[in-house]
Amino acid sequence: MKEIREVAKAYYENSTEQQKKEAQDAFQKMKSENNNTISLTDFLDIFLPDSFPKSVACSLFEDQLDVNRDGILDFNEFITLFYLHQSKRLLYCHGCEKFLTGLYFTCVKCFDSTSNSYDICSLCYQNKNLQHHTDAVFLDNYALLRRKKPSSETAVDPIQV
Repeated sequence: MKEIREVAKAYYENSTEQQKKEAQDAFQKMKSENNNTISLTDFLDIFLPDSFPKSVACSLFEDQLDVNRDGILDFNEFITLFYLHQSKRLLYCHGCEKFLTGLYFTCVKCFDSTSNSYDICSLCYQNKNLQHHTDAVFLDNYALLRRKKPSSETAVDPIQV
């Protein structure tokens, strides 16, 4: 998660003044009781889709986003949440129901055909800890991105296990 926090900070620092204002405005909107913070309840109510498991969300908030463990997000902690939300990076493993922070696998068919992706961590993929359709084809998130590149020489085929 440290790497994601660094990426979020880098995006923010390199944003235009307008984009920074949008992030600051979003934070201001989220503040509860004018104390410059965002609570777990605010996070659950505003940022998460209904399908996102609450147990994963609570763990993400308490263990990953709330760096100083005070139960609330200040603006610097909010920047990571804002990045995750804006980049649609609030993803969890459908196998073990943990927040996905690094490399993970996605069902290509679901990714290409629906707005909901089916994502699993490397360990669940390795151990076949998934309940998905039998003809699923999985790629890791880096290979999936490279697959979208138009050049045929960079196309990646799924690795058969």
